[in-house]
Amino acid sequence: MRNLSGAAVSDSVRHTAHDHTTDAAVDFSLGLPPRTLAATAKRDALTGDAAFSTTFRFKSNQHSLLSKYDTITNFASSDAIDARGVRSTQMILGSDACVEISGLNAKAIAAECCTKAVFRANDVCAFTVAGMNGTFVVLNDSRAGFQAKQDAVVFLAGYSVTDTQAIHIV
Repeated sequence: MRNLSGAAVSDSVRHTAHDHTTDAAVDFSLGLPPRTLAATAKRDALTGDAAFSTTFRFKSNQHSLLSKYDTITNFASSDAIDARGVRSTQMILGSDACVEISGLNAKAIAAECCTKAVFRANDVCAFTVAGMNGTFVVLNDSRAGFQAKQDAVVFLAGYSVTDTQAIHIV
């Protein structure tokens, strides 16, 4: 697992004055300087930093499939997920998220939350899983419904989406 972080951690990318993550980012915060952390094709542990508004970039859905999903810790409502190919800028509120699903597997995701009827092409959905503290976000490809080998799955560890604590997708 690769660990990318806005805080001091071994094997990490740090938010510093000479940071190499200087791509433009959307800043939803109150004047905090934006930073970008990009996921790789490996299973990543991405860590935000309370001092910065962070954009977590996924250049491809293949960078975070169900079989090797990425985990974001210290995600805040001022942060954003940059999901290339998503239909438009979106905001997931608590009322938009699905209820808790029974397990973290393709069958449960496809049947209990990200169904073909509601999970359209280039769409996003969010759900929680019994026994796990956090929210999962799924980024759809160009086909309706959930496909485990095509759609990105990202875990926001410890983050609960509510109507006042949203997830921004850009």
